[in-house]
Amino acid sequence: AEGKTAAFEVNGLTKLRMVRRGIARLVLEDGEAVVYHTMENARSHHGAAMANVGFPLDDAPAIERLLLAYPDYVEVRDLPHPPTDDLELKVQIATALFREGFLVIVNDDEEELRGKEEEGMEE
Repeated sequence: AEGKTAAFEVNGLTKLRMVRRGIARLVLEDGEAVVYHTMENARSHHGAAMANVGFPLDDAPAIERLLLAYPDYVEVRDLPHPPTDDLELKVQIATALFREGFLVIVNDDEEELRGKEEEGMEE
């Protein structure tokens, strides 16, 4: 779907979910929250190393909520982020994960928007 990739701006009302179950995993290591995902791997050969992106430990509850919600969508404003519940931080987390390509956004017209093109990865 050309024109329906990362040009979308994430905000507090944005609804996101993972592209498919099991595509990403949250691991707490060395004092940070690291998300490992398989978006860079073609489904036919899973031999490549998993891509990862790191976040401060405080971001873990928000990330976990997004990963565990599948197949449901989660509004960015509803992500837990103790102790401050800062909306700007939630938007930053959601934007970073969306840009990794394993989250989709549903817009007001119920169209799904992806952070990266998924060539040859149709369900």
